[in-house]
Amino acid sequence: MVITDDDRKRFLTEDFYNSLRYMFEGAIAWEAWKLSKGSARHQGVLGMYTVFMEARALYEFIHSHKLPLRFPDEARADDFASPPWQAKKSAVYSHYMDNKKPANKRMFHLVYRRSKTTGPAGELNEQVLNVTKDLLYLSQEFVTNINDDDLRALGEKALQDATNEAQKAADHYGITNPLV
Repeated sequence: MVITDDDRKRFLTEDFYNSLRYMFEGAIAWEAWKLSKGSARHQGVLGMYTVFMEARALYEFIHSHKLPLRFPDEARADDFASPPWQAKKSAVYSHYMDNKKPANKRMFHLVYRRSKTTGPAGELNEQVLNVTKDLLYLSQEFVTNINDDDLRALGEKALQDATNEAQKAADHYGITNPLV
């Protein structure tokens, strides 16, 4: 399968944007739930799961460099930067999101003895904003490293539009946006 510039443009304007938007809005919803002391019963769970599911996709997009593609349509940050851009794996990624770490063992796979291998369940819950802020930073870095001016502009717009939606969500909940 040959990935075209139209594919890359569509990816940035639709998929990259939506992943960021959903993650940012999930983090805002989670923070609003936390600040309200859990008054909206399911809001915290839905916000947390939204963040971690989108984070998994975004981290894989950013950090999967030399691994073979499982499917020919998988998007990678390397598709946009030449030479390939290498983002540093942060402490939050290494401790919570990487293979065999708490998010994988608690959210993406059913495993025995979860608490023994990943620590207390509440510890992962407290990483919602840290993961989101980490990916906001990595996304800004990724966009800066897109080597095509037109694609970089689309990446910047996607990031700005997703950030604007996060602000709208914070305004909706009446909270200060924790991502700025």
